[in-house]
Amino acid sequence: MEALSLTISDIYYTAYRKGEVNPKKLKLEDQEKFIEGKKAELSQYFSNLVWKFATHEEGVRAEQRERAITAREVLTWKSVDQDDGSVKWKAKARLVLRGFEDAYVLTLDKAAPTASRLARQTLLALAGWLSWTIYCGDVRAAFLSGKNFTRELVVKLPADCAALLGVPPPCYMRMLKSAYGLSDAPLLWYEEADRRLKKGNWKRHALDKCCYYLADKDTGKIIAMLILHVDDLLISGQADHPQFQEAIKQLKENFQLGKWEVLSEASPIKYCGGVIEFNNGYVETSYEDYIKKLCPMTLRKGRPAEQPLDDAEKSKARDMIRALQWLAGQGVPSLAASVSIQAGDLAGGDGKVLLELDKTLRFAKSVAHNKMRFLALPENNKAQDIDDLAIVMYVDAAFDVRKDHGSQGGYVIVMGHHSVLKGNKVPTSTLPWKSFKLARVCRSSLAAECQALSTGLDELLLVKNFITHLQTPHLNLKEVQKRATGNCAVVTDCKSLFDGLKRENIQQAAHKRVALECLVAKELIENMKCQV
Repeated sequence: MEALSLTISDIYYTAYRKGEVNPKKLKLEDQEKFIEGKKAELSQYFSNLVWKFATHEEGVRAEQRERAITAREVLTWKSVDQDDGSVKWKAKARLVLRGFEDAYVLTLDKAAPTASRLARQTLLALAGWLSWTIYCGDVRAAFLSGKNFTRELVVKLPADCAALLGVPPPCYMRMLKSAYGLSDAPLLWYEEADRRLKKGNWKRHALDKCCYYLADKDTGKIIAMLILHVDDLLISGQADHPQFQEAIKQLKENFQLGKWEVLSEASPIKYCGGVIEFNNGYVETSYEDYIKKLCPMTLRKGRPAEQPLDDAEKSKARDMIRALQWLAGQGVPSLAASVSIQAGDLAGGDGKVLLELDKTLRFAKSVAHNKMRFLALPENNKAQDIDDLAIVMYVDAAFDVRKDHGSQGGYVIVMGHHSVLKGNKVPTSTLPWKSFKLARVCRSSLAAECQALSTGLDELLLVKNFITHLQTPHLNLKEVQKRATGNCAVVTDCKSLFDGLKRENIQQAAHKRVALECLVAKELIENMKCQV
């Protein structure tokens, strides 16, 4: 009963402290905690040189010229995990500018790149293959550390901020760089982070703006990879290499890091909603904690299954689909097909859609303990070299399985020792995967298989160029494309597709469109020197 009461207490406080806090309903001691949180937030703005004081006349003039915006304070309780497993609640205050009031909001460049799944999967795969050490860190107050801008922008602070700063309200501040709430803050932060990384001798990957690598000055081989995902850093490298050690030292000097963790068997690390672990020589990723937090949807008692969904039920279903889609795309490929088909069934669906979504969630919970494992160096192979790796794509399709009589295609691309091309069994790492609705309605299973193959080959070409660039970092992208051939294979269980790829003459084929598409796929496979 005592353990049960603690669990209920934890659930109560988690629910009570979830979301934004209303300062009018806080106790006196909690109000004092948030005052300290506000002071800490304002100090971050000053320490990062985000703004400077503006006179009252400058503020009024900026308002008249529509060059002034307002700000608000967002108060939340932040949970902090302790070493003993308990949770400590911290009063967190965030000063957010109302960026939609910015006169330049419609003309600013706002698109900021984020890390791709391919880069993350490749980093983890190479970490296992090359026996690299994995590090994870996050940058403190990242959006306050962005690149300076030159446009005129004045912010009018809330009245209690003026009191904390010791100035009479209204208090005006002239902005010098990005801040929370501004529409271009993510881009300005990325540009500044990119500058600092290049200053530390990191080279940016030609096919991913958020993926960086470090190459040995003498051999030209890569000795480290780094992924920048907003303010999170995921790094893997040869820990005993002096060049990498110097790069890590400069990284800590150039960035104000909050969290800094090193992966070991005793210390897993949390990264972007998942957990990265090191078990028995293998790097593994787990999303079990995320899955446990997902709750099934409830249907009112006596609701007919054939009754169309109302707006509230559609909203619940969309939330569930988004949660499962994120999970399927991050680290649980077994959910990809079900979620893709159910997302297509939602429009015009009935209660059966909700039941199917709950079934998918139950399946997700049943496989939550399964972890994605990344390859380790084979015991009989002592040569730790990235050039020893080969890429294999498995492709498949299902004909007429969707509600609108559409077909479903899918592929998964893995990487392992090149002996796999000779039929040997070797550990592999999963790189990209996808399950998707085929663009065209198919008249046969062969047509579906051929469409899935065409889509998969595009992804295989990207993966091959991505890996080849890491194998030859000194070459430009044009030269990389010329070398991105060989050491790859395509696997299909469709005999008619296999025969179609071997056919030289399409005139005798029953379906000319399918035969033509097979011919195009065959040409691409031959250009890549890919086995089938």
